[in-house]
Order: sequence, then structure tokens, then C-alpha cells
Amino acid sequence: MLKKFVLSSFVTLFSVLPVRAETWIPISAQSDGMSPYVDVDSIQEKNGDYQSWVFYANKDKSQKIHYSIACREKTVKLLAVQSYSSEGRLLTVSNEQQEKTMPILAGTNESHIWDYLCR
Repeated sequence: MLKKFVLSSFVTLFSVLPVRAETWIPISAQSDGMSPYVDVDSIQEKNGDYQSWVFYANKDKSQKIHYSIACREKTVKLLAVQSYSSEGRLLTVSNEQQEKTMPILAGTNESHIWDYLCR
């Protein structure tokens, strides 16, 4: 059931977004249903730090989050967040960057993203 929902969320979500190459790769499985998928086509590297879009979905909503990951410092900063309903309708958009970076804690989705991008 959850697989069906995530697949339908992907199809609905990506049918309403601007066209560009996107290749989403799952990077961990979370028991809460909010497993992150990294858009490998959006990964940008600069001086050992990375930016990438990450997709999350559960039965109620989905989100695309644009992260900036500092590999050496093991910190994260949110650059943008887009939230969608379970039907794929855009609910909110925030392009306001966080002013502060936050440490990446072990076992979090951000730590799995750091593992994928920085190792």
C-alpha cells in the first residue's frame, strides 16, 4: 500500500513540476515512511560541499527539500522547501534559506544524505 502511494506521489508530483532531468535514488529506508530519495541530477559540488534536492513522502504529504551539506564540518542548511498534499497539490513553498547551519546527528535522514554525498 505504501509503495503504491509513494509511486503515485512521484507520478503526481513530477507531472506538476517544471520539466528537467531528475533521477531519484533511495538512500535509506525509514520505518516512519519518510524515506529520502536524492535527485542525483541536482547534485552540485563546490569545495567539497554539496547541494542536492531530496524527496520525502508519506501517506499524508510529500516534500522536496533543497539541502546544502558541508562535508568536512558535517553540517546541513536548508535552502528551500516545497510541500505537497497527498494528491500532489502544492501546499507551501519556502525559498528562504536558513541563516545558520545545523549539525548532522547520527541516525537522522540528514546523516544518510551526508553518507551518500560525502563518503
